[in-house]
Amino acid sequence: MRLLVAQIGARRHYAVPRVLHGAGMLDRLVTDACGDLFPWSLADLVPAFLRRDALSRLAARSSGLPRGKVTGLFIFTVSALLGPSRRKPGGNNISWWLHRNRRFNELVIGKGFGSADGVYVFNGAGLEVLKEAKRLGLFRVLDQTSAPMRHDAELLISESERWPDWSTEADSIYNWLPMAEREEEEWQLADRIICGSEYVAEGIRVLGGPAKKSRVVPYPCDHGMQPPATEHVTPAEKQEKRCGQRSNNLMQSRTRSTAGLHILFAGTLNLRKGLPYLHEAIRLFGAGRAKWRIVGPPAISRQALAMLGRVAEVRGAVPRSEMVEHYAWADILVLPTISEGSANVCYEALARAVPVITTPNAGSIVRDMIDGFIVPVRSPASIAEKLALLEGNPSLLQEMSLRALERSREFTVNTYAFYLENAIKY
Repeated sequence: MRLLVAQIGARRHYAVPRVLHGAGMLDRLVTDACGDLFPWSLADLVPAFLRRDALSRLAARSSGLPRGKVTGLFIFTVSALLGPSRRKPGGNNISWWLHRNRRFNELVIGKGFGSADGVYVFNGAGLEVLKEAKRLGLFRVLDQTSAPMRHDAELLISESERWPDWSTEADSIYNWLPMAEREEEEWQLADRIICGSEYVAEGIRVLGGPAKKSRVVPYPCDHGMQPPATEHVTPAEKQEKRCGQRSNNLMQSRTRSTAGLHILFAGTLNLRKGLPYLHEAIRLFGAGRAKWRIVGPPAISRQALAMLGRVAEVRGAVPRSEMVEHYAWADILVLPTISEGSANVCYEALARAVPVITTPNAGSIVRDMIDGFIVPVRSPASIAEKLALLEGNPSLLQEMSLRALERSREFTVNTYAFYLENAIKY
């Protein structure tokens, strides 16, 4: 079987087309843009101070595929770069995405499916391709990258009502319905639905979707962010590097009560990621009791951002290449998410030997009390309690750090390739 992958953006750093290519199952990738293709391959020639952020991000994308295997949609990409922003505060972004997704599908179909005998698309962005593939009698795979949109919309509307001073979104459940209906029609057209976690698969089942089509395939840990085993730095070593205390080959430990935990949040700053509960957890634990760092693009009100800035260091959006430094700084990642597919930051943190405190709705591979803690949704008190436990027990934190690194090595690209190939075929 040879699949045409239709993908907007660099989802999971092109893991799907790369894996399919390695298995001899990729016909080609059709995408908006990537740094391998002209003219984006010339972006490095433009001085950094002249580049727009969007151009820099495009230039940094590399599919890792032979150029003959990648088709870019230049006009589609330029129209997004030059057109109106999709992130107007208080605006309805859903209609923008609906239009873009439909247009992307039209362009993919216009390019033809070549010698492919199947297609691989992503939820909300593959309906028309799936319809055409069905008409042609081709095999159809849908990657469900998140919990079902109808489920998410209901959760997020509830959060907006609970935290009116935090949200910048004016969308209601009714604005989301067209995208949710589009996604649910994709379920019916697909032969296989690939889910990153049991949480996603369960969401499809609860909504009455075709659960028998679902296959759970956890994502690979980003081992580009993982230090070699011989270079692993334990939490105790991190502390001593901060203090500059070494005596011959023996490191003199520094207690947590003196040094304080380094606690990281990474991801978009929005209601979905549980930012109000992070803020409350900081208050309960004590802002001055630890060093708190929040990294990611803001999508909350200015008032809420200012509130976070008073209790934590807020870095904003950073290039992915810089995240290695933030994970190296961190002792713990906290992600109090309301809903995900399978949160990428959890995989990244484990690969950097950083234990994770998150919720069941993260769809993560974190194991409770082994390489982190799974706490209830909307429970800042539980987060503060686990942080206090780790603060008072450095040996537990160090043990969890080691277990985190070991856990990440169970989820390699090769493992992902094996399970994805089998999920598609069987």
